[in-house]
Amino acid sequence: TRYWRDWSSDVCSSDLDIFCSSLPGMDIKVGEPSFIEYLRKQLNQPKLVILLITENYLASSFCLAELGAAWRMGFECFPLAVKPVSRSEIGGVLEVRQAGDISEENYLDQLHDKVKTVLDKKVPAPTWTVQKDLFLDGLDGVVKGIKKPDVVQRAELKKVQEQYIYVLDVVKGKDDEIRKLKAQMAELAKQKDAEAVR
Repeated sequence: TRYWRDWSSDVCSSDLDIFCSSLPGMDIKVGEPSFIEYLRKQLNQPKLVILLITENYLASSFCLAELGAAWRMGFECFPLAVKPVSRSEIGGVLEVRQAGDISEENYLDQLHDKVKTVLDKKVPAPTWTVQKDLFLDGLDGVVKGIKKPDVVQRAELKKVQEQYIYVLDVVKGKDDEIRKLKAQMAELAKQKDAEAVR
């Protein structure tokens, strides 16, 4: 969020209205009767929606509902994948929309062009470049600090399920082996020579 705040204050003019509820000072005010209604009012007619698609974003039904609303209303969107989410995963969510990668310079430069075109704001290229470089230098640390969602990817779940089935088969085999050994021991116990049984 520090990088976003730096960018929004340094490269945008004061008449640009940015809504980002996760930033201090831009968050939902205490006492608002309904945060959903507040969000709806804030996002009623955005000129540009920048989507930062993280694992948490894809795991959030609320974020996906916002995405669906933005898509349905035909708002101008600029989706950026945040690793480990790949651009191909976003394709499924956004249907035919192309998506960028937040860690690649060329997509951030395309965002610069989009802001300039859609918002009719002149963002000086040298200022953008300096802020972009600072952002990219600190991005890995920011991404590592993002808490993972409490969900499991389908491939990972399938792998664990296969391991579980394998372990169940091994345990069943061991149980069968123990049953056979106990039966043999019972047969041996019926023998007359106790010493031989031992």
